[in-house]
Amino acid sequence: MIEPACNIYLSYIHDEYKKLLPSTNNTKNFWLPVKKYKSVRRIISDHVDNVIFLTTQNEFELVQKGKQPRKFQIENEEIKDIKCGLWTFLILTRSGKVYSLGSKNEYCELPFEDPENSTWEKLRYVKFFEDENLFVESIEMGTINNYYICTGNKLYGNGYIGQGRLGIPNGSNVKTPRFLFDDVERVFCGKNAFGVIYDMNKELMACGVNSSGSLGLGLSEPHVPTKVKLPFTTDQIKDLQIGEEHSTLVTLDGVTYGAGSDNYNGIGKRCTSFVKVPLLKDVQVKSIHVGKHQTLVVTNENEIYGWGFGNYKNEKESTDLVTNSKLPTKFNLPNLTVSGSFQISCGFFATFIYNSNEQNNIQAEFKLLLKNQQFTDTEFGYGLKGHKSLIETRTGLKIEQIQKVFQENNYTKNEINMFLKWLYSDEIPYQRNDKQSFENILKSLQLQYDPKETIIEYLKKLYNDEDSKDFLLLVKSDDYGNEDDDDDDDEEEEENFEEIPVHKFILLARSGLFREMFNNINENEKNINQIKDYSGKSIESLEILIKYFYFDSIELTADDDPQLIIEELEDAQEYYQLHEACSLNIFLRSLKIQYNIN
Repeated sequence: MIEPACNIYLSYIHDEYKKLLPSTNNTKNFWLPVKKYKSVRRIISDHVDNVIFLTTQNEFELVQKGKQPRKFQIENEEIKDIKCGLWTFLILTRSGKVYSLGSKNEYCELPFEDPENSTWEKLRYVKFFEDENLFVESIEMGTINNYYICTGNKLYGNGYIGQGRLGIPNGSNVKTPRFLFDDVERVFCGKNAFGVIYDMNKELMACGVNSSGSLGLGLSEPHVPTKVKLPFTTDQIKDLQIGEEHSTLVTLDGVTYGAGSDNYNGIGKRCTSFVKVPLLKDVQVKSIHVGKHQTLVVTNENEIYGWGFGNYKNEKESTDLVTNSKLPTKFNLPNLTVSGSFQISCGFFATFIYNSNEQNNIQAEFKLLLKNQQFTDTEFGYGLKGHKSLIETRTGLKIEQIQKVFQENNYTKNEINMFLKWLYSDEIPYQRNDKQSFENILKSLQLQYDPKETIIEYLKKLYNDEDSKDFLLLVKSDDYGNEDDDDDDDEEEEENFEEIPVHKFILLARSGLFREMFNNINENEKNINQIKDYSGKSIESLEILIKYFYFDSIELTADDDPQLIIEELEDAQEYYQLHEACSLNIFLRSLKIQYNIN
């Protein structure tokens, strides 16, 4: 039987980490209402009293203790991000619009037209940015401060200005978003963070409350942005998050640093500047998650380490390293079904660890390819179509075999569609009846469901399957662009191209440029099995890009010229119209650091 894909572990303020280690029979360690969620993309919360479950691209549920869950939907919009403060949520859409949901108060809420004391009942559109003709690219929230990075790296903020939290030395609290600084690329803050750190013009600047040195500024309490000293440049920072008395930083190459109180920074002694976390010196960390007094990190091996205190009132009385720990401690959560599929939401009073159906860009791209029904060459009836090479290579069956089984069993449109969604994006049904139907289809096709055999793992294996590659990418050789070559002979010109074998559906799913090129092929050439790339990039860099399409990561060999490869791929995301969530730029930044390239 297929297990539910969404397991949710919750811990909150008392005995924080003890509740992350579930006992076999005691369900009191869990906040039971979350168990009803069979599919969730993200969980956003600072406190168990107010939790948002993002369920689709534009819909979420607000769950509050003592109240019925309420659904909210933003029409004709896709949610890009949701952030939370202690009693407030901000929602950012991909069109740059900002909405607010939460309790209205003196400091952290925006001005509304009506005098209601509570705004939990409906989403409120923040019209300020529209009025000022500003496009919001990203948002961040502290406990009672909001930050908005707008086009042109212009930073706006509102909320409490006390102790320099907005970088404003004096004045009154800011209700309407106010312009703060230019040249701000990123804002780093966190739950109950009384200070904030800016990546300003390639310098790390901090202001606000620097309890125990949590901002890495020694012991000063700066009311205006002050430089944070680091042993590396800001472009090496992958993420940085701030708690009440500590901060945690991870670099692109997975090294973890801590600053602040000895109880919370993972180092075990007070550090007023950022210092490597000793117990993680041989561990590569890919993500960090910081709450008020707790930090969790996920390693490249998908292991979870945590440190800090959940029951902060009795922290010094505890000696159990599982319950409270000053140093990184590994956690075992065996019921997270798919390796690497879990997410963590670390809040002020609550920590969630959960399986998520938030799809990475590969899954999202393949799902979109199926939905748009572009360049399909196989029909299953009911108007459902697919891509023969993808379906045959992933199932190991001929299309005719699959079609025959569907006809013999009279499968419905809904059942066939469920099967296709699984092939393209790992999406499986969660309703009992649908799940049973899905299992019946797999059984009739003599296929087995393995949650670890995701489309990503399948693509990695497929990369080495030369026999199934059905398409050639023709790359112009080094003499491309030679204006002295006036030879128009087609046969001789063909010799100037080198071939990269690839699966056609890989190009269709992962590159908007190649989709456009296929769209422009005339009707008589629809079955063409090759296409020419006129980018002028070397065959070495394009071979690496194609490998990235399969692996979603980049590794150079000893024979590769890192300088050349990086230079040629830096504009690849825009030129080849890759998914906006594409991680190519992150890998290129990592390579620059690895090979010491400016």
